[in-house]
Order: sequence, then C-alpha cells, then structure tokens
Amino acid sequence: MSHGKPVVMKRITLWTILVITPAGLTAGGLHLATRLGWQPPPWLGFLSPQQGTPSNDAGLFCKEHGVPEKFCTLCHAELKSKLLMCTEHGLPEEICTICHPESKAKYGLAPLCVHSLPQHFCPQCNPSLRADETPGDWCIKHLVPQSLCTLCSPELGKSLAICAKHGLPEALCTICRPELASSLPTCNLHKLPLAYCKSPECRPFLEAALLKGTKPSLPVVHMASEDVAGKAGIATAPVQAGTVAPSVKATGEVAFDETRLARIRARVSGVVLDVAVREGDAVEQGQTLLIIDSSELGETKADYLASLPLVHLWTKTLERNKELSEIGVAASKDVLEAEAELELSKARLMKAKQRVRNLGLSDEQIERLGEEKESERNRHRIKAPLKGIVLRRRFGVGEGVEPVSELLTVGDVSSVWVNFNVFEKDLSRIAVGQSVTFRVLDLGPLEFKGKVIWIDSEVNGRTRIVPVRAQVENPNGLLRANMFGTGEIQVDKQRTSLLVPKEAAQWEGSSFVVFVSKGPGVYEPRRVVIGKRGDRLWELAWSDLKPGDPVVTIGSFLLKTEIQKGSIGAGCCGE
Repeated sequence: MSHGKPVVMKRITLWTILVITPAGLTAGGLHLATRLGWQPPPWLGFLSPQQGTPSNDAGLFCKEHGVPEKFCTLCHAELKSKLLMCTEHGLPEEICTICHPESKAKYGLAPLCVHSLPQHFCPQCNPSLRADETPGDWCIKHLVPQSLCTLCSPELGKSLAICAKHGLPEALCTICRPELASSLPTCNLHKLPLAYCKSPECRPFLEAALLKGTKPSLPVVHMASEDVAGKAGIATAPVQAGTVAPSVKATGEVAFDETRLARIRARVSGVVLDVAVREGDAVEQGQTLLIIDSSELGETKADYLASLPLVHLWTKTLERNKELSEIGVAASKDVLEAEAELELSKARLMKAKQRVRNLGLSDEQIERLGEEKESERNRHRIKAPLKGIVLRRRFGVGEGVEPVSELLTVGDVSSVWVNFNVFEKDLSRIAVGQSVTFRVLDLGPLEFKGKVIWIDSEVNGRTRIVPVRAQVENPNGLLRANMFGTGEIQVDKQRTSLLVPKEAAQWEGSSFVVFVSKGPGVYEPRRVVIGKRGDRLWELAWSDLKPGDPVVTIGSFLLKTEIQKGSIGAGCCGE
C-alpha cells in the first residue's frame, strides 16, 4: 500500500500537467512520462514520437500537416494575417526550412518534401497553394515587353511603329526617346535596349542582366480584409488619357531682351538740369526723359547757324560774277574764286550740321534751329528711343555728366530672354523654333510660353552643357532679370498617352510596376514602361492598362515590398 501511493501521486501530478498546461509540455516532461510507462491517448496524437521532438515553445502539434498548430495556416487561414510570412516560399517564416534550416529540429517538422520544405506547405508539390499571379507580358529573354519584342516575333514589325533610324519599335527606342532608358535595361555605350544592341562589347551587359532573373508574371497581393487596406492608407486613382509633348528639361535664367533694351548715355558734357521720369515709369517712344544744360551743344549749334549765311553769300556772289563775266565786266578768275569759296562754305556747313546731328538732333530739329530761342540752345533734351519701362536711373538733378555716362536704362519687358543650360547628350534634339514652357518656383503654377531663338556653337568644356536661348512672352511683367527656373523644350509633336500619378509607379527591380485594384483588398501588379515624367503625372509609354483602371497611389510602395524577394516588411500587409 505504501509503495503504490507515491506512484499514484506521480500519475496524478503528470496528468495535472497534461490537463492544465498541455501547451507547456516539454521534451523532458514527455521523456519522464514515457519512463513511467504512460502512453498518450489517441486524441493526443500530436505527441507521437514520429513527429520528432518539439522544442519548449512548439505548443500543440498538427499531426495532419506536421507542424505546430500555431503555424498551421492550412488549418487556420486567419493566421496568415498574424504571422510573418516567407514571401519567397509561401509559408510562415518560422517553419520555412529553406530560409531557416534549424526550424526542422526546433519544431520537429516532418516529413519534408524533395524541395526541402514541409510536405504539406510546398507550393511546388501542392499547386493549390500557389498564389495567383497576374498574366505576364514580359520577355525574360530580351528584357522588353513581349508584345513589343520583334526579336521573338519578327512579324510584329508589320503592325508596330518602327524607328526608321535605329531599326527597333519606337516604343523601345531609347535614343530617340531617352526618357525610356529608366524603364529598360540599356547598354552604357550606345544607350540601346541590351537585346537590341548588336555590338559584341555590350553582350556581357545583357548576359549579366539575364543572370539576375526576371519573372514573366508577378504575384497578386491579397490583404487580409478591407480594414487592413484602410489602416494602411491605400488609395487609388483612375488611369487617364491625356496629351503629352515630348520635351527636354533644363534649368534657365531670365535676362533682358538685348534687342529691346536701350542704355541711354549723354552725347555731350554738361549738367543735369531736369529728370522727367523715375524708375518703373512707363515711357513712350520719343518722350523726353531728361534735360542737360550743355555749353558744348550751344557752341555746336552756333557754328551751324554761322555757316548758313556764308553759303548763301557765296551762292549769290557766284551768280553775280557769272553774269558780269558774260558781258565782259568781270574776269573769269572772279568766277573761279567765288566757286571755290562756295564749296568751302558748303563743306563747313556740312561739318557743322553733322556735329549737331551727332548730338542727337534730327534733321527736322536742325532745320528749325533758327527759330529756337537763345535760352534753349544749351538745352539737350534726351528722348526715349523705344517704348518700355525705365529700369535704371543713375543721375540726379545738378550732377555733371560726360559723353560716356550712362544716365538711364529703358527696356521693353513684355518679352524676355531665358538662357537654358542643355546637356550635350540632348543637343541633337534641340532646334531653333521649338516651343518652350518656362516656370519659376516662386511664381507657382504660372507658365510662360516662348520659342528657341539661338543655340550656342560651343560646348562648355568643364560642365558639358550648351547655352540655348529662348524668347519668352512676359505680358504681366512677372519675369524679372536673373530669376531662375526650369523649362521644357518641346522636341516632338504632341501625342495622346495614358497617364498615372507618379506615386503609382514603383521600380520592382527589373521594371516599373503599377498595382491595379481588382476588388476589396486585392491588388494586381502590372509591368509598365514609363515615358515622359511630369511633375504630377507620368506617361505610360507601354502598358496593358485602359483609361479608368484604378491604380494604387498612396500605399503602392507597401505593395511593392510584398512582391519583392526578401522585401523589407514582407507579410506586413496581413496585419
């Protein structure tokens, strides 16, 4: 009796452990129970020795699928939204025996399939476990869209627009459309898609790119519920059709149009007597701007006026001497002397008139000098040579000036120059007469239109940029000299394309992808080729999307991590 009592206590103690804390049964406890002769009942089959020796934290074991119950997503699908999933192999990260070989012994996982994964969780052995994928239209042999790959399907050349200059589909010509190069693997030497470059030098680049591996299809991302998508802040926007103007972007600086600018200088020395305008005043052509009191001008006018009577005198003298010579009263020598004096007086008059004209007086004003008041003869009135704005005023009343002194600057600012810095690689696409759109950050969304008027013939040897000048309209005078901004030079005709918000396009590793919403919590990735990139919208140079398709904008980066191998945050879409 006394001998059996302790045995009963042991059995009661062991049963208590099994009943109260079955999840906490350790390998040591199991070993002790079997030593005492205890056999687990059939309904505790998870403790079967064939399932291996689970660790302390294995918990209940799913005999049907050979993994701990807390990792069995086959029995409990809701666990997918709570566990960290291995996106590469499609099962919970903790029991992925490929990524974590130690998990086999840690959790007593058995049996394993030929692919070294728990047999019931291997997508290759169990096709029903494979995640649905979006149909692929990507040529993994040539790294271009399959529907554009004329290398695989030469007959496509009959239906596609082919670049006559470079012999490949226009939608793939990264030379004529350099903006495509960011969406396609290209060679560094010729800037062509790798598979379309025939140079032996570029062959290694293609082979290296092919070694990285590109899947023709991508897995569809499933959220655990609509609430998860809402908590993640995922938002969509429709694909839209719009016009796109192929262009080259460049930084630019505003400058005055030198052909519409007048730097006004004094033509005589003197003293500023009056200034009739201030900076910022609008002036008309011919309007008096300022008056200079100049003794030099008075003397020049006096010389001109003094030369007039001499010409008149010798003209009359010559006529009289000719009449007298004809009747024999005067000698022919007198006629010759009168002719010489007349020519000399005319030369002096011409010289005096030219001096007056050089001081800014018109022929009409010169003809009226004899009518001018004596007090006005020293007054030099400077008039505006063109219609515009007074940009600079450099002298005030009472200041002395010299002929080289710049007094005022008047300019027509309704049109200005913008000097762009264009990279040498883009120069072949630029031509005089192309349309220009210029923007200044501080002026908000305003756009200023113009045309290219000049391309420099020299490339900067240090920066490899080429100055390109555009004439830009400035009707409201908002553009000021030395302002900086960005511009787009339109290098080809406008075309109609599909556009998506720039947030929608994500680089997947081998191409850009956008995610199309296929229903609550379901997002299908689609490969695309990006063309022109605007500030808000990006052009789809190639895609299988249609206008109105809802694409993910906010949250697209989160979805990208779900389809990438080894992505940061894999599985986070389930929580």
